[in-house]
Amino acid sequence: MPMKVRRWLDKDGPLGEESARALYQPEYKYRVFRREIPEASRFAGEAEGRTLVGLQGRFLIAVAGDKQVVEPGDLVDVPEGEFLFACEGPVAFLAVYRLPPETWPN
Repeated sequence: MPMKVRRWLDKDGPLGEESARALYQPEYKYRVFRREIPEASRFAGEAEGRTLVGLQGRFLIAVAGDKQVVEPGDLVDVPEGEFLFACEGPVAFLAVYRLPPETWPN
């Protein structure tokens, strides 16, 4: 599945953690985590499907043969699976996970 990319909209407020958290409501349906990587880095792993919100710097995310450079203001829907992450300098982004419905309150 290719990654879907969209841009932060002015109507969503200033680009930042507080505004992004306001987009992903109600809170019981989502978990939002801030990640900061202070220096050039490259690593691989496996992760659940998530949305990445670029806040600072540029980084590459690759999943299932699909590659995407993420910049501030990009929102990228990343599918579940093995991934490669690479950056050439400091970056900050949010990882947003949608929780399964069975965990939501009645």
